[in-house]
Amino acid sequence: MFALSIALAGLAALHRRQSSLEIYRASHVVNHAADTPLAPA
Repeated sequence: MFALSIALAGLAALHRRQSSLEIYRASHVVNHAADTPLAPA
């Protein structure tokens, strides 16, 4: 799942032309969200 999140963040970064730091931050957030069960609203 981590590799997938990095790939998605990378594609988004290429589209938005973000910096490598923003790619890392985005991938970390996506990976954390994917590994964390959704809490009831």
